[in-house]
Amino acid sequence: MADALDRDEENPYLDGLTETYDTIDDHYPDLYELGIFDWWWVSRDKRQQFSSDERRQQGQLEDELDYTLRKVLKRLNRFDFQYVNRDILGQVYEDYLPKDERKELGEYYTPLEVVQYMFDSIDYSATENIGRKNVIDPACGSGGFLTEATERLIQHFLDKFNKTSVHRLDAEQARTILERVEDNIYGIDINPFAVHITQINLLFRTIDLYDKITENDPHYTMSGFEIHVADTLSPTLLEQQNGDGEEQSSLHQFADYNGRAQSFINDRTAVDHLKDEEEFDVVVANPPYVRSQNLGDMKETYSNRYSSAIKNFDIYVPFIQRGIEWLSDDGQLAYITPNRLINADYAKEIRNQLTKEPITTLLDFREADVFDVPTPYPSIITVDREQSIEDREVLCGRFDEKTDDALDEITHLDEWGTPDNAEGYELYKYPQNSLERDNQDSALQTWKPMPTPERQVFDKIEDNAELRVSGVMDEVFQGLATSADKVYIGHIIEEVEDGVVKFQPTGSDEPSLVEKQVLRKVLKGGEIRRWKNDWQGLWLIFPYDVSGDSADLLSEEELEDNFPHTWDFFNEYETELKDRESGRMWGEDDWYGYIYPKNLVKFDPKKIIVGVLRQEPSFVPDADGEYYFVGGGTAGGYGLHVRQEYADDEEDLLYYASILNSRVLEYYHKHISFIFNSKYYSYGQTFLEPHPLTVPEEELKEDIISIAESIKERNDIISELAYKMSDVQNYLPEYEQNRSILDIASSIELDDDDYRQDPIRTDEKMDVETAEHVYQLVMKRGHYIDFDSEDVRDFVYQLLTAQNRRLTRMEILNMSVPSKEGIQRLMSEHKDNIDRIEGLERESMAEQAELDEIILEDVYGLSQEDKQIIDEYLDVW
Repeated sequence: MADALDRDEENPYLDGLTETYDTIDDHYPDLYELGIFDWWWVSRDKRQQFSSDERRQQGQLEDELDYTLRKVLKRLNRFDFQYVNRDILGQVYEDYLPKDERKELGEYYTPLEVVQYMFDSIDYSATENIGRKNVIDPACGSGGFLTEATERLIQHFLDKFNKTSVHRLDAEQARTILERVEDNIYGIDINPFAVHITQINLLFRTIDLYDKITENDPHYTMSGFEIHVADTLSPTLLEQQNGDGEEQSSLHQFADYNGRAQSFINDRTAVDHLKDEEEFDVVVANPPYVRSQNLGDMKETYSNRYSSAIKNFDIYVPFIQRGIEWLSDDGQLAYITPNRLINADYAKEIRNQLTKEPITTLLDFREADVFDVPTPYPSIITVDREQSIEDREVLCGRFDEKTDDALDEITHLDEWGTPDNAEGYELYKYPQNSLERDNQDSALQTWKPMPTPERQVFDKIEDNAELRVSGVMDEVFQGLATSADKVYIGHIIEEVEDGVVKFQPTGSDEPSLVEKQVLRKVLKGGEIRRWKNDWQGLWLIFPYDVSGDSADLLSEEELEDNFPHTWDFFNEYETELKDRESGRMWGEDDWYGYIYPKNLVKFDPKKIIVGVLRQEPSFVPDADGEYYFVGGGTAGGYGLHVRQEYADDEEDLLYYASILNSRVLEYYHKHISFIFNSKYYSYGQTFLEPHPLTVPEEELKEDIISIAESIKERNDIISELAYKMSDVQNYLPEYEQNRSILDIASSIELDDDDYRQDPIRTDEKMDVETAEHVYQLVMKRGHYIDFDSEDVRDFVYQLLTAQNRRLTRMEILNMSVPSKEGIQRLMSEHKDNIDRIEGLERESMAEQAELDEIILEDVYGLSQEDKQIIDEYLDVW
């Protein structure tokens, strides 16, 4: 590089880079051969064929590259790389790979402590006999696992040669170690940049070995690391074509075109050989996490190749199968994957395959933030074929919070068990044959690892119940999916005439007229709580005629004749409705209907509603079919219809809601369900239907219903009060509004015509002359309204912030309000309601505790010892 700069050429930095390539090529050709960084380079013979415009563009490109290189090199020259941590390139890769690309590739950086624990857990350490073990990472990323394996392999030979550092090796010893790294460490990744970074990282780890060798042999050239750009999961040419080589031949016609084509062919050939011929002693990986819906055409390819790739699989599943297929007869596998491996329906087949292998450890990090990102709820699983499956007890662990040094503590335990001083995790053993039985369970085919005392209580709950939700409920159904909630869902602003209201969609600032007959109370999901729906005043436009088991979209003629305002509304939002899902509704006669009109007939009958994502059970009886709700994924709710033979009357809904809301079934549910951030659990159909239910003697059932009825009544009152308190305007119909804000204010300083809600705040000051308190409402800096009463000021504050729109000065001053005395009574009622809700909640909690005790002892036959286990578990989870 210095020589190029001294020559004072047109693009010295670019020329210097090219010369550096040539120099490095003499020592390590794999790294700097033309490949992913040769997009700017054009050979001289091809340049002679350029047009003048192409020459100009190429010159401009090289000028820009030279300028960029100059800036980069000037910054790098600030550092003394003799003292820079050699992990820096891996960190650069993780930090600067675009987030969208990382998400698309499903890549998550594996922290060093996790990498080290995984190698320790399969005994790949310098003190073990690892000198001839070959290691592969089939999704190597920037090489975190492979660099750790390399360091351990180097240390192993240093110990063997009785040397304290690489610098004390002789040339032959250094050569032995370097060639063992080149022969034994393998990596594959689909991302060329990741592979390049891995190559550099491995070179950094071995450069001192290379220096030692060249002291005796200056012309020594490294043969290169076994790191390849390829799709690990794609079938080999042999698998695809029974060895006829037709595709490979077609690729070879491009071999002379450029270095990239030849490099691709070489990598493809090498990786196919690895897949078809090689076995590995160690397979270690953090495979990508990509759901099959995002795989495009490759979904079918993978499904055809891998028996584990079923349903809407995640790509980590076939990566596990590929890893198992690579294992030698005494090989070991260590993977970190989403913990959905444990209980996702799409992972059933890979669980079957894993239970045929000796599973040594299974750690579930649950919501503990291992990757410092909100997802993906990781787990670590290891397999050791040197062990026996028979009578195997898998070493299991679960984490309820991220704890520094926890993995290091676990690694150095003398025996498997939770240490007395452990924080944030629990260790236990679980029989491997139980994992196999769990995955064949007809109620729910998942693994259910848990400590023995918890499993005993879990089994008691199942044994003492003769029914399941799937048998008692006619169906568990999902909420509505309109594909345009911001249009269909909104608030009633006011009733303008009999049967006609002003309806403001949540996605708009302007209300429109619609007929109230087409509106239904709707829940978005967050309002669904245990025993109550905290309805937020949202309504759903429901343009369907429901009759029996059918729901028909109202025709254009029916809307124009019977609901003209609603038809006008649809025409007002025609573009938004037709644009749904990339314009799917353009050209369709039913463009104003829901895209997915499922379950429309299921909301009016009596039902039990449950929120999909909850920290605790949230089952609410809806005997009158009062509420509709949205659904989809982890949002909204599910509904449950009790079969006629199990529900003679509406009171039976209370019984089943009592059981489903109990701590007994909360304990059961949290052992089988997906967990999300902040200990939210999925209450979707898959995890609801296995719930064990029982119908007790009539007298006991009536006792439960009586308590449940009282709880429900209290919670209904709480919901009504909470809704009223949610907006001060809900109080106004009960009070005469014969004043304006101008009438009740003591002083006004407003001289603008545009006031928003966000800056509004309350303040308090002292009148210097009268020494009296002045209660101030600050609209924005220098704009305020003063009041002589704190209650009046607080009322006006709540009134203005509830408007959710820009207000003019005159709108504010002329806004109708009660008198000062009326406002004080209103605010007093508001404070009383707060106290009343607190009292009702205490009473409801006491009754719930009584109900839980009855269900635990008398319905499920559990003991106080069992109760203690349930309580201890739920205190954490």
